[in-house]
Order: sequence, then C-alpha cells, then structure tokens
Amino acid sequence: MDNIQSNNSPINPGEVYNRLTVLYETYPYITPQGKKIRMFNCSCSCGSNKIIRARAYDLKNHHTKSCGCLKVETINRVRENRNYECYINN
Repeated sequence: MDNIQSNNSPINPGEVYNRLTVLYETYPYITPQGKKIRMFNCSCSCGSNKIIRARAYDLKNHHTKSCGCLKVETINRVRENRNYECYINN
C-alpha cells in the first residue's frame, strides 16, 4: 500500500464507529493529485440494506456516522420539539 493516506491506528473489520460497522476495506479513492485514500465498506446499525463507502479519516473523526438515518431522526426530533413549543406558546 504505497502512497496511501492513513492514520497511525488501523481500521479492522468488525470495528464500530458511531452507527457504522466496518465490513471490509475496498479499493482506494484516488484524488486528482494522485493520492490514494483508504476506503471502507460499512453497514449501519439501523438495519437498512445500504452499504456505506467511507474514508478512514471520516470514520475515525466522526464525520460519517450513519447511512443517513441519524440525520432523519435528528430532523424529526427538532420538528417534534418545535411543534410542542408552538402548542405551549398558543
């Protein structure tokens, strides 16, 4: 794996990052400058059948947290709070 961008600690199959479980390392992403970036296929704990392709950096630094289910849940929670607040204020 020459010229591949990585952090010091390895990522192994079965490790969990937020809601994502690493399945296996896949082919690297090659930037326009020619750098290779490690990529991993992951599954989400929400039970969806989606395979999420994530960069090692994004997994380790919590930039990629789920398949998108977390965003939907957060939006719904905010909407519920706003509706509740509107009900209280009226």
